[in-house]
Amino acid sequence: MKLHVVALLLFCLSFTLAFSNPVWEQTNGPYAAQLIYIISDSQGYLYTITFSGNLYKSTNLGDIWTKLPVENVIAIAFDKDNNCLIGNRFSEIYLYDKELNFLKSLHVPYLGKSWVNQIQIAKNDYIFARFDSHLILSTDNGQSWKKIYYELYFNFFIDSGNVIIITWYSGTIGRSSDYGQNWENIKIYDPQLNSGINNGAYNKCTDNFIIGCEDSIIYISSDKGISWNKIKDSIPLKSIYDVMIDKNCDVYALGDDVCRSTDGGNSWIKLKGLTGNSINSITILDNKMYGSSGSNGIIKYDFNNESTTLNNNGILNSRINCIDINQIGVVFGATQSGIFKTTNSGVEWKKLNYKHFQTNHLIQFIVLLTEIFILGMIPF
Repeated sequence: MKLHVVALLLFCLSFTLAFSNPVWEQTNGPYAAQLIYIISDSQGYLYTITFSGNLYKSTNLGDIWTKLPVENVIAIAFDKDNNCLIGNRFSEIYLYDKELNFLKSLHVPYLGKSWVNQIQIAKNDYIFARFDSHLILSTDNGQSWKKIYYELYFNFFIDSGNVIIITWYSGTIGRSSDYGQNWENIKIYDPQLNSGINNGAYNKCTDNFIIGCEDSIIYISSDKGISWNKIKDSIPLKSIYDVMIDKNCDVYALGDDVCRSTDGGNSWIKLKGLTGNSINSITILDNKMYGSSGSNGIIKYDFNNESTTLNNNGILNSRINCIDINQIGVVFGATQSGIFKTTNSGVEWKKLNYKHFQTNHLIQFIVLLTEIFILGMIPF
């Protein structure tokens, strides 16, 4: 039956090409890409990065997103003048102004084709960048760089002074108090810590560091990372993937759900309506939380009424795994965000919901009349 469908499509295609020139045009969807990061600048504009390295910008709190003319983006940060630093997959960091006009390429030492996984700008304008397992530092606005760490690690974060904290999967923490010239290893001795430390952050309001572990355990350090204390309150998460702190110094633990702490990380509540969205990064604007999702694009959460909406207008999916048309002209597409269908030649798309499997892992299907036959899925 699949061969008959393919033959029919090839016949229609050959018939069309015989009488007209092939013309392709972009449709209005499916919206929502697989996103890896979201951030806001000092003007309140939102930026999000897709898994495929595209960068989108919204100037109206996520109502409409515009794709920016930069590619292979992995990391983004803003300096005190709201200039934008963008790191890509080829060991390059570029400087743009606040309107995202290109200014210059920063002189990064050759590190092969390493991904620029993370960029942070310290209070004294020092620029820190992570290239795979290398941590490099610039003290002159990117004119020159120095390698300050060489071993494989997961993430880094800095305080308002000169202390750098590095997290490892082994449950060990690297600490430097002199901008990376010297390092010490700090081991957390806790029998409940059975897996690695995923991520952490520095809280400027409480002047302490906070880290989250795969075992859903939170540790806090109030002495610049020398000692770490486990909080007593349990967190209702299966695992903690990331820890983030907003401008009001509220702490968020991201995992299968999102939990929030308003007392520096000592007690936690689960935010309602966010289960199953795979939120991996957040930013807070106007009492709304904007999250980048691995499955549903941009998730907007309203703290006032605890409601969740999708804000993906303009963010086209970065990967269409497969597409097919049934015998009555309905087009179906399998994307990173699930299966979509259109009955009006792509003017409008509707996401289909399936309870028995995760459609974002779908790589191949065929359709006959209104039935969808699953042929292959990505293992997960």
